[in-house]
Amino acid sequence: MPAVKDIMSKEVISVPPSAHIIDVAQKMLTYGQHIILVCDNGKLCVVVTERDIVVSIVATARDPIRTYISSLMKNHLPSLSSSDDILLAAKLMVDHATRVLTVVENGKLAGLLTLDDLARESPALAAMVFCKTVNATEQR
Repeated sequence: MPAVKDIMSKEVISVPPSAHIIDVAQKMLTYGQHIILVCDNGKLCVVVTERDIVVSIVATARDPIRTYISSLMKNHLPSLSSSDDILLAAKLMVDHATRVLTVVENGKLAGLLTLDDLARESPALAAMVFCKTVNATEQR
């Protein structure tokens, strides 16, 4: 099995907790990303997805111009080492009902591993993760 470092996304986009939701959404659009990291003084606080914004802000009619991204800082994403294999990554995704994992190397954020990254390497493994996480994600 390949290692996580061989397939992970190393280019990540981040914002501070003081960023407004509208700015985060515009940054997602500009960079073509559906995931943004929220970092405070270089330390990862949380990962925010488009779905988080839609469910927590848009669907509840909160004002994205006046709402800070820090209001979404509730979830905790599991992380793994860049040297771990993708089978462990898939297991963590299933166990935590997530489609993204943070990758840490020597205590520092090295990148992200998404379901899309996994699918490029192993469509079968990605399909298994998707099937196991789709119901859990919809129930949140």
